[in-house]
Order: sequence, then structure tokens, then C-alpha cells
Amino acid sequence: MGRVSLYDEKAKSERVFWIRLIAILFLIVFVVNIIVMNFWESSITATITVKEMTSNHKFIYITTEDGDELVLDNRNAPFRLKFDSAEIYGDLEVGSTYEFTTIGIRSQFLGLYENIIGYTLVEDAKNASDNTDMIKEMNEKKEQGFTVVISVGEGILDAEDDFTFTEEIFSEYSVMVDYDNKSIILTEK
Repeated sequence: MGRVSLYDEKAKSERVFWIRLIAILFLIVFVVNIIVMNFWESSITATITVKEMTSNHKFIYITTEDGDELVLDNRNAPFRLKFDSAEIYGDLEVGSTYEFTTIGIRSQFLGLYENIIGYTLVEDAKNASDNTDMIKEMNEKKEQGFTVVISVGEGILDAEDDFTFTEEIFSEYSVMVDYDNKSIILTEK
């Protein structure tokens, strides 16, 4: 049997210390993340300018009363027992103003967005009169090659090439942008 040197025991003790410290720090970051992303609640009053659905997220682009443009995510939140993100997404109308209750924080570095957990209608899109920015944005997307699809009752129609977004379109249809399929979907209100 060889002798165990004091140096070997000290090195082993230091390795165990660093492994424990890293494990504890990881656990702290994990717990803080759960708390911040699920229980850090705030309220925002804003008008929806665009709804975007990708394969993983349902984004809601909004403009606040102060003119700030923000992006909110709408995903299920199991820790808050929120499992109705699809219904919320379908209920929200472009051009309408809502008071949103959100959880989480916005971090560009980490790609995090505040998540909608509740909303209250403040002003209906049918009563809102100025959709100028939305009309301009949707017409620009059409020029960029986005297909306009109109959902009427049970049927789906492709819009004609000379289709142009107008104020009447926004009063009669809900607008959704599907970036995965490069399409703009209009659904009768």
C-alpha cells in the first residue's frame, strides 16, 4: 500500500468543494428562473398591432399607450396552471386595446419574452378608427411575397393579386401573420 500524500487529499477536497459550489449555484439559478418566469407579474395596457404564429410560439406585437413597441409571448405556463394559450391567441384581435397581465421578463440576450396569462378588453378593434400603421405593414408584407388567405365560414380563399389592405378589412376580419408559411390569414369576425 502506498502512502496518500497530504497534497492528494487537499486536491480531492478542493475538487469536491468546487463541484458542490457549482451544483449549488446551478440550483439557485434554476429556482430563481422558475420564480421570475412564472411569478414576476406585471400589467401592460396596449393595442395589438400584429399576431404572429411560429411552430413554437404565438407572438403578440403591441404598442403601449406611451408609444413603446413590445413583443409578448403567449404560451402555456404549467406553474400558473395556464393551458389555454390557443384560446387566448384566437380571442385577441389586431387593432383592439387590452390590459394584459404578464409573467416573466424580456431578455434579448436570453431570447425571453413576457408571457400573457390574462387580458381584459379595453377598446374593441371595431370601435378603433386608426389602423393606418397596420394597413401599411400588411401591404408591405404582401409586397414581400406573403400570400393572403381569407377564411370565410368553412372555406378558405386565396386573395387576388391586386388585393389591398384597407380600413374595412380590419373592421371585418381578424388578421394573423404566419411567418413559417409566409402567409397572412384573415378570419371573419
